[in-house]
Amino acid sequence: MDFGDWDGLGTEQIMRENPGALDAFYKQPLDYSPPNAETYANFAARIRCAWDALIVKHAGQSVLVVTHAGVIRVLYSQLLNIPAQHSFQIDVPHACLSRFSCFDDEHGRFVQLNFHKPV
Repeated sequence: MDFGDWDGLGTEQIMRENPGALDAFYKQPLDYSPPNAETYANFAARIRCAWDALIVKHAGQSVLVVTHAGVIRVLYSQLLNIPAQHSFQIDVPHACLSRFSCFDDEHGRFVQLNFHKPV
């Protein structure tokens, strides 16, 4: 996600320069965007587009995607129909491994979470 003016800043600096802004983002990440940042809705739409292209291009293949926790949470939300706000409750530690199985048939796309665990 493009964090705009917050890119490259530590939490202490953000809190010092913009009191209350980080708390607002943590409390309402779907509704509050950092200054000059990408909205959550635009971020999620970008992830959906990339995911759909990946599934079509690599149908029937195993694919490894290395990405950040934010992308993983968006995928949980979109693929498993979890409300986006609830996806922030999923712990995604460094080097976590999440595996989905996906395929299309006459009934549409089937997605299954196979596992989610730290490495």
